[in-house]
Amino acid sequence: MDATKTVMPQQHTQTTALTIFILLTFSLAWIPFFVALATGAIDGTRPNSWTMIAGIGFPFGAAVSAFIVRQFITHEGYKDVGLRWRIPLRYYLLAVGLPLLWSSIALALNLLISGEKFIIAPSPLELMMYGLQLIVTALILFGEEFGWRSYLLQKWQSWGMPRALITTSLIWGLWHIPIVMTPSIFIAADIGSPFVAIPGQIAYVTLLGILIGWIYLKSASIWPAMLMHSVSNTWIAFLDGFLDGGTPLSYGVTTWLWSAPLLCFVVVLALMGQFKSTKRTEAQGATSP
Repeated sequence: MDATKTVMPQQHTQTTALTIFILLTFSLAWIPFFVALATGAIDGTRPNSWTMIAGIGFPFGAAVSAFIVRQFITHEGYKDVGLRWRIPLRYYLLAVGLPLLWSSIALALNLLISGEKFIIAPSPLELMMYGLQLIVTALILFGEEFGWRSYLLQKWQSWGMPRALITTSLIWGLWHIPIVMTPSIFIAADIGSPFVAIPGQIAYVTLLGILIGWIYLKSASIWPAMLMHSVSNTWIAFLDGFLDGGTPLSYGVTTWLWSAPLLCFVVVLALMGQFKSTKRTEAQGATSP
């Protein structure tokens, strides 16, 4: 009887904390964006300072929400965040290699349809600058991973890996909707029809979230998740600067093209049994590979 009374308040507190995290994370990202859109500060045609503020606010808003919940609501601290970086090298190699592969496949599909071609290969200096961009982007994306993966996904592990990954990633995909509604620091291309772009964005981000969540749970570390997220966000954008000719596709169409290789990777990992639930050891904060 005493045990039941102890467990129920804990479950209630965690449900409340997760609800607050989701509502706060959406609020910090969506309210500034839609206020700026409604007042004309974001005009829907080109990036400006407001789109930059809204764009940067997305990842840091998730971090702030997780901090508030951990520090002031549950008082649980940060033991289970996954900040250890000394993990098997294979996780870092997968975090870089897999997004390079699926992004390159997505770009090949894009070129096949658009008719664009490479006009020049990146120079060693440009590749070095890309490496710096990759690191900076990964540090910015710490906020998203600290919130979505090391808090929400980690709390939902008890549901089992497949359900936790899909649910967290779908909510994460919905959270990204404002980004596709206007050109921004992330999207400089023509968005196209919102009826194509918004579902495409949700599908793409949901699939990406499943893969990032997978590497987080398998490595029990936030760093490979940040790295995978950064490579996926930057590699195609980097190569796009060396393309010319043809008819560039709208962002709405490209999101569906980018989703295709991601879906293939998710299916392959599922067939390999990679989404079977694993148990995190509380003492070490680790998940069995």
